[in-house]
Amino acid sequence: MQLPTGEIMTTPLYFDAYTTAIETYPDDNVELKIVDVTLAGSVLNAHETATFNVKVINNGPITLKDVRVKIEALNGTQVHFTGGAAGFFGSITTGPLGHDVLENQSKKFDLFLGKPPFELKAGAAQSKAQLIKVTLEDWTADLTSIYTDHTDARPTVSDGYSAEVNPV
Repeated sequence: MQLPTGEIMTTPLYFDAYTTAIETYPDDNVELKIVDVTLAGSVLNAHETATFNVKVINNGPITLKDVRVKIEALNGTQVHFTGGAAGFFGSITTGPLGHDVLENQSKKFDLFLGKPPFELKAGAAQSKAQLIKVTLEDWTADLTSIYTDHTDARPTVSDGYSAEVNPV
């Protein structure tokens, strides 16, 4: 199809807007929070470890499935999965969250033997600095709630039949 400007439209504009809406959904509707930080003592000392979890908050109408996050270690810190046999790393990427994050809900990653699932190891002593950063690595959109929860009765969409009724 050729537009009035002479450009050839390869896909209907609706699909382009739809794709953009899905791609940018996390920017407008998803938050990640580092929560349940557990220190060995009252403060984090050099080269000590702490466990933590990540909460995924969905503020919009799309269900998030198969959420994966990347946890990056910063400023000399290292990270790994709690209970993991492997050492600490500069970054780790989780498997799927294990729970769908429904519209306007939040979920955390499952505990590991009763402990938060992630662990950080501090580097050398330093003034306050960001030690880890969590980013959304991957997710799948489930639009079922849009198609079911937003399909209420619409009284304004109606019709009626009128006719004169004559006496018999």
